[in-house]
Amino acid sequence: MLVDQLINASPATVIAVDIPSGLYDKDNSENNLQAIIQADYTLTCESPKIALLLSDNECYTGTLRILSLSLNMDDDPAIQADYYLYTPQDAHRALKPLSHFAHKGTQGHALLIAGSEAMAGAPMLAGMGAMRSGLGKLTMHLPSSLARLANTLLPEALIEKDKEETIVGSLPKDLLNYQAIAMGPGIGTAPLTLHLLEHLLQNIQPATPLLLDADALNLLALHPELLSVLPKDTILTPHPGELDRITGNALDDHHRLTKAQELAMEQEIIIVLKGANTATCLPTGEVIFNSSGTPALATAGSGDVLTGIILSLLAQGYTPAEAAPLGVYIHGLTANHYGERHSPRGMIARDIAELLPAVLKIVEQ
Repeated sequence: MLVDQLINASPATVIAVDIPSGLYDKDNSENNLQAIIQADYTLTCESPKIALLLSDNECYTGTLRILSLSLNMDDDPAIQADYYLYTPQDAHRALKPLSHFAHKGTQGHALLIAGSEAMAGAPMLAGMGAMRSGLGKLTMHLPSSLARLANTLLPEALIEKDKEETIVGSLPKDLLNYQAIAMGPGIGTAPLTLHLLEHLLQNIQPATPLLLDADALNLLALHPELLSVLPKDTILTPHPGELDRITGNALDDHHRLTKAQELAMEQEIIIVLKGANTATCLPTGEVIFNSSGTPALATAGSGDVLTGIILSLLAQGYTPAEAAPLGVYIHGLTANHYGERHSPRGMIARDIAELLPAVLKIVEQ
């Protein structure tokens, strides 16, 4: 093949315009991969093709740059699509102004069910993410052995001890007290914890937004019958491995994205498929790709902080369809902000939470 033997074998810098020659715009599962240009840089105009946003195609895309042609397509009713790129302008429009008369009661009360003795850090990181994102009050329902640690690391939060010492196994008190609930970071998959998830799904009010992450997703994978009882617009935040455990192994990134879309539509829920260009799949079939973030986010606990951010936004009154892409964008922007001064290799999850106030200021401006 001339492409493989001449262009891709050449030491010259290769620049693709719009899309690397030979790369299909979406599904490349049946493509001849040896016939695709392996570009060092791809310069695409206005909006990237779906294939350019999938990690499988990084070896063909290289460094992606989105160039503006100064076209204003936002208000053109003739342009309709199921795929969107969430931009800084979208985030700025979505972030609600903070009222001069705001107080902790108006900023929402969220419940976080998280943690086990073996994974004590996950709820702390999620709690930090929530409290740093504008939340009024946070109650953390934790194994009783983690209460002292939480009181030390997060004195701003209210702590509710589970009856169990090392895991969460009992339903928290009156669920009507909360404007949003999240469950999952660090909870493990013990039978009692499964029983707790089942009770939560049976007792949560339909109007209370719910987010499930981490081991709550693993419990869904082990007990797929629970998918059918998820409240409408429940947010699931899986990384690729967690989604594969729920929907079955994907052939490639595009296949996985398709599975996430189908699950979101079938169950009328929202899937936040985490990774570079995190994809938020809505029940309508629409997909919102994120434009912020760097590889700095590839660190343990990063997803726990994201859970806290989205939980905070839900409790503040954002709809699930608003909170998911906005939370993802804010989370990603912390990595961009960090990278202005430091190597992305040095970022840890605590940095994400600590950078949230500065990043929220950027989104506000």
